[in-house]
Amino acid sequence: MTLDELRALRDRIAAEIEKAVQGQAAVVELLLVSLFARGHCLLEGPPGTAKTLLAQSLAAALSLHFKRIQFTPDLMPGDVIGSNIYDFGSRQFELVKGPIFTDILLSDEINRAPPKTQAALLQVMNERRVTIDGTDHSVGEVFFVVATQNPIEQQGTYPLPEAQLDRFLFKLDIGFPEEEAEPRHPEAPCRPAARPRRAQGGDRADGWAGGDSRRPAARRFHPPRRRDPALRPRARPGDAGRCRHRLWGLHPGGRRALRCRPGAGCARRARLCDPRRRQAPVPADHAPPHRPVAHRRDRGPQPRFGSRRNPRTDTGPALMRPSRRLLAIASLIALLSLGLVVFADEPAGPIQAMWGILAVLVVADVVLTPGRRRFVLEAPATRELFVGETAELEFRLRPAREGRGPQPGSAMARIAWPSGLDGPPQFVLLPGGGDCRATVTVRAGRRGHFAVDEVAVMRSSRFKLVDLVAAYRCSTRLVVVPNVRAITSGEIDVQIATEAFGSRASLMRGEGSEFHQLRDFVSGMDSRTIDYKRSARHGALVAREMRAEKNHNVVLALDNGHLMREEIAGLPKIDHMINSALALGWAGIQGGDLVGLYAFDARPRLYLPPRGGRPAFAQLRSKAADLSYRAIETNHTLAMTHLGQKLSRRCLVVVFSDFVDTTTAELLVENVEVLNRHHVVAFVSIRDPLLQAYQRRAAGDLGEVAAAVAAAGLDRERRLVLDRLARLGVFVVDAEPGGITARLVSTYLNIKARELI
Repeated sequence: MTLDELRALRDRIAAEIEKAVQGQAAVVELLLVSLFARGHCLLEGPPGTAKTLLAQSLAAALSLHFKRIQFTPDLMPGDVIGSNIYDFGSRQFELVKGPIFTDILLSDEINRAPPKTQAALLQVMNERRVTIDGTDHSVGEVFFVVATQNPIEQQGTYPLPEAQLDRFLFKLDIGFPEEEAEPRHPEAPCRPAARPRRAQGGDRADGWAGGDSRRPAARRFHPPRRRDPALRPRARPGDAGRCRHRLWGLHPGGRRALRCRPGAGCARRARLCDPRRRQAPVPADHAPPHRPVAHRRDRGPQPRFGSRRNPRTDTGPALMRPSRRLLAIASLIALLSLGLVVFADEPAGPIQAMWGILAVLVVADVVLTPGRRRFVLEAPATRELFVGETAELEFRLRPAREGRGPQPGSAMARIAWPSGLDGPPQFVLLPGGGDCRATVTVRAGRRGHFAVDEVAVMRSSRFKLVDLVAAYRCSTRLVVVPNVRAITSGEIDVQIATEAFGSRASLMRGEGSEFHQLRDFVSGMDSRTIDYKRSARHGALVAREMRAEKNHNVVLALDNGHLMREEIAGLPKIDHMINSALALGWAGIQGGDLVGLYAFDARPRLYLPPRGGRPAFAQLRSKAADLSYRAIETNHTLAMTHLGQKLSRRCLVVVFSDFVDTTTAELLVENVEVLNRHHVVAFVSIRDPLLQAYQRRAAGDLGEVAAAVAAAGLDRERRLVLDRLARLGVFVVDAEPGGITARLVSTYLNIKARELI
């Protein structure tokens, strides 16, 4: 093939690719250069820049086989290259080829997989063959790898090593398309047609790369949509997504989906920009979208306590509905009326009289019954309670004028409790003493600020023919904070005093490393404690009295990832951990040490330097109460590395975390081992009582047997990890939710007594 023919082929392939991917001509040209040079290409760019579509379009334009591998942290090398599987029918091992046996391979998000999985591509990218169980298998002469990775959100990723970067001919940075190409972008196809298939003889379908040129190999797409002049508004949706360092707004794929969806006429004029930038006012003809479009920024959960309340000052008139008594009377009159008409052949006069009397009674009942404005609902004000505990709330329905006016009588109340509070959905207000009252028991299942804005009350009318339902405003605010009941009750102080008595007390006062005082030497004391220089000065023998060193640094490292949201004994794990951490912080402050706080999930979230004194505990408690419940995976590598950089002196680091199995705990153990080289580390985890219950329960069927076996396997893997940490010199505290605090405080006192810090 001559150079001119190669250029013509390149132009035709690029033209076919441009039907699906627009505004990336330079990237397409370098991609084709890499293909013709028998190299491989690495694409890097933010989400929505057609990296995957570019590889698919290239395979379709060349009529080549295409496969995609989504690299994830649990992907294994055998999932990529394949493996030999034993066939019980033929009693032989048969090769099950992996997706690597193709022409064009898309390695999507390649940096999400661990290094051992990335290394599975090294041989095949260099030699175009792969070795499985000692046997070489060729993947074909036409083998082209297109790998993609995102330049953002690098937590939990594995950067490509230099040995693998060397396998790629180009690393192409794909950005957002130019502004001139953007108006054509929404008209691009939303999805391609079916992939080209092989011919019956096994040959590839003819396309631009060879065969009949009248049959283009590019995929057939839906016809382009009609060009709309509203596609170039003054502020287009997602324009803020072109920010260079931080993504705001929508990427091109999101803009296309926004414009392609039905009823998007007003959404085309959406104005989604960075809220920190000053924008020109939107013209009057550019109406806001009917539905807001989410920005690419996670603002986290919004607090309930600071939410905007209903601006209405009145909840409206009471609603009326027929009571059971009225329905029973109406049903009886209806049966009598039917009987009179069918059997007695009586005139309509008696029937009309019965219904008229009933209507008069209903109207009189409604008129004589006092309305909702004649009563006031009194509810408890702001109250603070500990997470996991219950509180009694008293509601009272009284006349608007105390001591005057009608009595409310018995009533039924209904409350829609916010998520995180467990209470009865409805309760009865019993009359007594001129009003009606009810005491409701509410349990706090999560930390946070909760508001009860409205209470619906149903009262019966005077003749009990009508039920009146009215909504009353409520000002009840419940602030749920970490449970420090062990501190306020004096339990921690008693434990410290108990464990510090006797041998521990002598260690604290007499065998420490810090000088305490001089005292007269008496018979029976250790002669090694005599200070001869000061004895000569005083003219009598004096001995040195030592004590344990104080002012140690204690850092409470709280894992706030998604595993800590699992509920055990009615509370999320993170709340059990916070309660124990605060108890340990109080014990440390009482012992004269400095206590700090460190919280992390996918990245470090909070660092409070170690401080001493009771004001430090108040700040510690406040910061711990503000920790939100997050649903993202924990990055122990980043968290432990960042904490190690923050600590400048040897201290006690208490890591509150958890794991599922040995695979997920591998990085945790490695990073705790590194931290343990310079500091004293204690690892705290919660033992799930449910696992023990499954193992001890008598199995009645195969399902219960499988559950018991699975529970035993999880428990065994958990013990393996904890034993490995213990062999590394880490103090392991693994207990059920009710016993963590006592064991943790005892471990802390033991570490101090041994002067390991």
